[in-house]
Amino acid sequence: MLLRRRLCAVAVSAVALFLMLASQSMHRTHLLTLATPPGQTTPQGRCGCAEGCVQDMEASDWFRQHFDPRQLPVLNHTHILDPQARSWWLGLQRNFDNQRLEEVMMNKAVTSGFEGDVGNRTTHHFLYPESAVDVVGGASLVLLPFKVRDLQWLTSALSTGHITMTYMRQGNWHHYWEENLHAGAFRKTGVHSAEYETQIIQRLAQEHKITLHP
Repeated sequence: MLLRRRLCAVAVSAVALFLMLASQSMHRTHLLTLATPPGQTTPQGRCGCAEGCVQDMEASDWFRQHFDPRQLPVLNHTHILDPQARSWWLGLQRNFDNQRLEEVMMNKAVTSGFEGDVGNRTTHHFLYPESAVDVVGGASLVLLPFKVRDLQWLTSALSTGHITMTYMRQGNWHHYWEENLHAGAFRKTGVHSAEYETQIIQRLAQEHKITLHP
């Protein structure tokens, strides 16, 4: 009796799966028929998009003259960062030593009777997820999901409090291309040429490579 029930359940599941696959196949065929009229082929771009790719250069002489298809947006095992560019980028970063061990010691603390354990016993083990190790017996684990640098960035970039490095120094996001107060700082520093970038953006819109929404 139990075997018969199991066989019935398997048969019902198989029939339901078959009906689902058949329904999806017929639905997909119907949509393709509506999307592509008979005798009309769908244009295919370099990436297989139905309406062409941004990288297609046949429709714009200007784009073909300025676009370099060798510059890929994603790094992988075949497309790596140039060593000189990597050294330049690393030179902009602060040097943090994540392997350094910090030891907190309290001399002449109010609590007495633990002087012999100072420097000899671990009572609390602070660690980050990526540096997790086995905690010694008798020690309490304190997990730190965020690093101090994460919290420093959070208070620096998303608030008007203590500012060390910010995208929001005046209390509003600093979009250098917008016509608002302090939006021209990039024009003075020369980090970005806002006028040139605006011209490129407008030209890309004229060549139908991007779409600007008012």
